[in-house]
Formats: sequence, structure tokens, C-alpha cells
Amino acid sequence: MRQLHRFAWLTTCALLTLALLAPPALADDKKPAEDAPSVVNVANEEVPMDQFLRAVSRVTGVPLVWNPADKNIRGKKIIGNVDMNMPREELFSYARALLTFYELVMIPVGPTGHQVHLVMDARQTSSILRLKPEHVTLTDANIAEFADDDGRFLTTTIQVEHMDDLRNARNALTRIVTGQNIGNVTEVPAAKAFIVTDFAPNVIACYRLIKQMDRAQVRPSTTNGRTVAITLEHAQAHDLAKTLVQHYARVPASPQRGAPTMTRTSAPRITADARTNQLLVTGDDAEIKAVQA
Repeated sequence: MRQLHRFAWLTTCALLTLALLAPPALADDKKPAEDAPSVVNVANEEVPMDQFLRAVSRVTGVPLVWNPADKNIRGKKIIGNVDMNMPREELFSYARALLTFYELVMIPVGPTGHQVHLVMDARQTSSILRLKPEHVTLTDANIAEFADDDGRFLTTTIQVEHMDDLRNARNALTRIVTGQNIGNVTEVPAAKAFIVTDFAPNVIACYRLIKQMDRAQVRPSTTNGRTVAITLEHAQAHDLAKTLVQHYARVPASPQRGAPTMTRTSAPRITADARTNQLLVTGDDAEIKAVQA
């Protein structure tokens, strides 16, 4: 009886494996057209992750490689009612996005035209991921192509025109990218640009936020008047600039109840030049004298 149960179990596993690995049915045994849909079905039964990866590789033609001893792959199973019936390229992107739920990523390696994709645990591959991002040039016209491409690891340069405080913008954007040193945002003030590396949806989110923040601002008191450089001897220009900017920030005062709210309507523009340890102050004569004092 025990042998009979073992035979039945092995037969079930063999049938499941064949169902997963079988290519889509072909009419008249002819090779399908390049745009013909490919199919990978996941029935309402647990399917080992390595079998799912074999099926995706077979029907998409994309070579996938993984470590069979990796417990993060060996110990995972996929289950659900998913009918992946779509063109090969879309099916590969769909499967790559699905793997993010299991914290698995596909990393392309090898020369162009002969690449294979390594399937690895995203939590343990930060050093590899930093070396293997796909460089793309983003524009308003093509960002929709990447916005929903989960699992695709990208790097790009995002140029700004009007933004001056790139450091604080980078601090805000860092909260969006993937943690554990996988995602990264670096500002390059001299080039007025950010370098963003992360999974595609996060890169697109950073792109859209940067473009929203990069707006010309109308500030008569900072664009008119004159600019002077104040050289510091004992203080650090960057720290002092932050203090002065906060001091001159346009914030409402705290009036008594019933009194009108008073708001600062003008403020000097203050920036720091760390290389020369100078403050650059732009404004009218009264504002500049106030800052100097």
C-alpha cells in the first residue's frame, strides 16, 4: 500500500511538471509567429518556484539561471488562479513583476545578445544590483513604458533647471526608493541633476516628483536687487545658510485672537558656496545689510 501511494504521488508530480513545462499548443505543428501569445497557467495548486521558472524560461525563450540549493527559491511555492496568456515579451515582464511579491529579482548578465537572467533573493543582492542596473533615458513621452514594470532595475539621470536645493530634494526622494541599500538617489549640483537607481516604478515616481518640484518661482525680492558674497572665517557656510533661510522663511506670525495674520512678503535669497565658505545673498540693500549684521 505504501508503494502504491508513493507511485501515485510521483505520477501526480510528473503530470504537474509536464503541464508547466509544456509549450503552448501549435496549430499544424508549425512554429508560432513572434507575436503569437504564450501561455503559462498556475492552477489553484501549489507549484514549486523552480518549476514555475522553468515554464517561464521555456515559453518566453529567455534563459533563466538560479541556484537550486538557494532556500529562498527552493522553499517557495506559487499558487493562485493566474492565466498568463500574452505575447512573449509581455509575459516575461509579467512574470518578473510577479516574482517581486516573493522578493526575487532577475538580474541580466553576459554580453548583449547572449544575456541570461540570474534569479536571486533581492534582500541579499544589493552589491550585485548596484553593478547591473539597466541605463535608460527618461522623458515625459516614455515614462509610461516603465511605470508599471515591477522588478526591472534601472538607473537614469534626471536633469533640473530651476531647482537650487538639490540636497534637501535628495533627502526627500531617499524615502521613496527601495531600502537595504538597493535603491539610491545621488545629487550632482554642478550638473544640476540627480542620478536615480532603483526598480522601475520607484525611478518613475522620483522622475515625476523632481519634475513637479523643478518649477520657476516668482520671488521679486530674490530675483531683483543685487548679490553680494560674504566670506566667513569661523562658521560653516552651509550651516549658517540653513539658519538664515529658516530665520527669513515666509511663515505666518502668531497674532492674537481677532488680529489679522501678518505674513512676511519678502526675503533675501541666501545660498552657501561650500568651496569658498561664502554666503551668497541676493536682495535689496536693506535685506543685505540685515543679513550682514
